[in-house]
Amino acid sequence: MKEVKNKIKRMKPLVTTRKIERDIEAMRLQELRNEKTQAMKELKRYESLYIAGIDKINTERQSPNRTQLKALEDSVDHCKSKWYDQIRKLREIEIQEKSQIAQLVTAETGLKSMEKLQEKYQENLATLQRSSEQKETDETAIRMHQNKRF
Repeated sequence: MKEVKNKIKRMKPLVTTRKIERDIEAMRLQELRNEKTQAMKELKRYESLYIAGIDKINTERQSPNRTQLKALEDSVDHCKSKWYDQIRKLREIEIQEKSQIAQLVTAETGLKSMEKLQEKYQENLATLQRSSEQKETDETAIRMHQNKRF
């Protein structure tokens, strides 16, 4: 019984460590998701700037006075470039997010296995305690029965 108690005692820090690891992985995932949300906002902003720039270029091309056409085209090219950069950044974040989800699942699995092992040890201890108590009860009953006979 002492051995099982020692196993349970040794399991507590391991379970705590696994919980901390899981929490760290979950926090990293949340940070990536926040970064992804921010990247999506930036992507939509550049997309709207690009579309608005295209509209301005079309308006400028239809006017007889095309003095700002080159500047507008450069501006639209810049927005398009930034938009493309955001798309690449978003894809990289999504790849990191998938990897982080896998790490979180691994940490969660490790935690669950430690918790199951701890439960098993606790069940073994409870079984041993019940067995010990039953043995004591039986011995007490036998002694009382023997004392009554004499």
